[in-house]
Amino acid sequence: MERKFDLKDIVLIGRTYDEYYHMFGLSDLDPAAEKILDAASGVSSFCAEANEKGYDVTASDRIYGLSPEEIREKCAADLVTVMDKLSGLTDRYRWTYFTDMEALKVQRERAYRGFVMDYAAHRERYVETNYPRSAFRDKQFTVSLASGFLFLYDEHLDYDFHRVR
Repeated sequence: MERKFDLKDIVLIGRTYDEYYHMFGLSDLDPAAEKILDAASGVSSFCAEANEKGYDVTASDRIYGLSPEEIREKCAADLVTVMDKLSGLTDRYRWTYFTDMEALKVQRERAYRGFVMDYAAHRERYVETNYPRSAFRDKQFTVSLASGFLFLYDEHLDYDFHRVR
């Protein structure tokens, strides 16, 4: 029987600027020339960190109607859940970017804490969006990123959820 990373609910776990940088190969982006949308970004600290580096980034997610404290509380609880679920599956993980579980946990906590601080201070960067529809205009952004939302949670968010009608 195949072991599976099973979560009963969608968790709020984010990635950092460095993770996005490597995952999306962002080395060719000119901060002065790009307007970036981080779609379904959740609690990623990418928006906060990229804006600090001079990029123009807008984050969008359905959770941005919640308060910073509500999000922080869910993130803290979700991190415990995720780390507990991962502990029995460490042999299935490629430990190249992160050296071990503790490094992964530290990075995930850093991401959500950085997000919550920026979200509380700069709500204008965070647009509540209930995908697959959005209020964004065609060509409003020069680059759009979707880090994992479209590829995770197939048990919860099927094809019909993602399909624009």
